[in-house]
Amino acid sequence: MPKESEPGSDNPLAAAPQGNKAQSSLPWLWAIVIFVLLLNIGLLIGLNLARLGAIEALSQVETMLDNLANEVVVYEVPVNQAVPMQAEVPFNQTFDVPLDTVIALSQTLTVPFGGVDIDLPVQTEVPVQIVVPFTVDEVIAVDTVVQLNTTIPVEVEVARTPLLAYLNQAKYDLARLKSLLTFSTEPSPPLVTPSPPQPSPTFEPSATKLPPTETPTPSPSATVFEVESTATLTPTVTSVPQETVAPSPEATPSEAKPPTNSDTSPPTGATSPASETIDPAGPLESPAPDPPMPLVTYAASVEILGQHISSKAEPFQETALRYWANQTTLEQFEAEFNQFRPEVKEVMRQLTQLSPPQEATTIHQKLIDGLAKCDIGIDMLGTWLETFDESLELPASLQVALCLEETAAAETELRQLLTQKK
Repeated sequence: MPKESEPGSDNPLAAAPQGNKAQSSLPWLWAIVIFVLLLNIGLLIGLNLARLGAIEALSQVETMLDNLANEVVVYEVPVNQAVPMQAEVPFNQTFDVPLDTVIALSQTLTVPFGGVDIDLPVQTEVPVQIVVPFTVDEVIAVDTVVQLNTTIPVEVEVARTPLLAYLNQAKYDLARLKSLLTFSTEPSPPLVTPSPPQPSPTFEPSATKLPPTETPTPSPSATVFEVESTATLTPTVTSVPQETVAPSPEATPSEAKPPTNSDTSPPTGATSPASETIDPAGPLESPAPDPPMPLVTYAASVEILGQHISSKAEPFQETALRYWANQTTLEQFEAEFNQFRPEVKEVMRQLTQLSPPQEATTIHQKLIDGLAKCDIGIDMLGTWLETFDESLELPASLQVALCLEETAAAETELRQLLTQKK
């Protein structure tokens, strides 16, 4: 009888069942691999479709935000009120009444003739042509109630409200999210953003570390101009090669000093750039010309700085009206003016330093001309407060009114240009 093969021997009859089993499971493995591959491909296609849908939705939201920024809200205010009127109206006028008529006379006259009375009949017509003056001098008392029942339309431009700054920030956040979905470069943040007032003394910040902001890294040859503006801090324009250096929020008045050429020991871990400080009391001069800004960025900067001027001008105008109505003292008016003057001049300086695009050069020049009239009017008001020369009060007010009219016209032209470009 043949000898049985031991386990582990090289008997081909024993290895045959194992090879058949492996060959029978191979198609199932291929089927599983192909199924997983198709599942992954379907998952990638679904994710890509969701990404494209999100990009399209973000584009629609951006369009809606642009339309909202140019929207004009019209609200009709109903007025239904009885207004009492009590007045005395003087009436003094002379009327010329012409008379052109014929007076007929038919009468019997008794004429004594000697000792006898003789009846003499008279029948004639007398023509009369004369102008008789008729004077009326009277005071008419009016005591009545006028019923007003009307509707007053009120138009509010969204672009001239503080909502514009939030819309710009929302558009920037949408652009960042869209750049992540499209795998493109991250957009630059808005050039100028409004900062809340901070009650701290005036100082020139030195170079410190950057605050945690998400800004794109500039190229080595780029020069960044950063404009910081608050209600109480003196803004500075710092020319920083290769990187932006912002003022430190922890700086105190004792630590603050303007940078000089002799400062050679910067803080540890900080950058000491070459900086130049603008004196608020000096003339409106611009630094080295910057490259032209995009139209949208330029328009947003003008709107934001215009809102800064409006926010600072409103309390001063209210105080001025109260002073001219004898409702406040001269000291309060002068204190409000001394606070208003340097802040508005600094914001005006920032407006003149903007680099407009080629298509907005004419509008920017009109804006600068209007701001120059504002600057002259503010200086005339300051001279009037110092000398109390009454001949300066009316020209200063007219100068400020003209400057406000010209700047408003320039802003309107800029919004129209921006709408045409879109």
